[in-house]
Amino acid sequence: EFTLRYDGSSRFPKKNRFEFFPAFSAGWRISEEKFFQIKEITNLKLRGSWGQLGNQEIGNYAYHNRYSLGRLYGFGNILYSGITEDYYMSNETIGWENTEMINAGVDMNMFDNKLSFVFDWFIRNTNSILMSLPQPALLGAYPPTINAGAVENKGFEFQIGWHEKKL
Repeated sequence: EFTLRYDGSSRFPKKNRFEFFPAFSAGWRISEEKFFQIKEITNLKLRGSWGQLGNQEIGNYAYHNRYSLGRLYGFGNILYSGITEDYYMSNETIGWENTEMINAGVDMNMFDNKLSFVFDWFIRNTNSILMSLPQPALLGAYPPTINAGAVENKGFEFQIGWHEKKL
């Protein structure tokens, strides 16, 4: 199976608004092949996948300066309402957070499906994480959302089971 996503989000500036996210997966049930001759194994399957995914979960229009109406300013002894730039800093270069995933696995059943075995191995790398880095309060504004940081998750899962009916 092959998938190609082309996602767009108004939360990013035009130059970073759209991005491709491909993925594919494959499985091979070896136990169904004519050359497979081990009768104790009733199911043997190899699985693998690779894919990319995007994240746009930030506030709306973080790439624009924002303004607020209704602030009061004093000139002389008179108060005037006006427009002021919001306390949120903008970032014109913000873009998609990207996650790449790789998975591989084996499924096996033996002895008339009484013994089951599943093994999965995975790596998940997230790059360009959407976040606001701490800024000194002296700045007087909230820091911009930026693409910073990376996280890697990796590991494996192993499952073994015995299924038998007793009357």
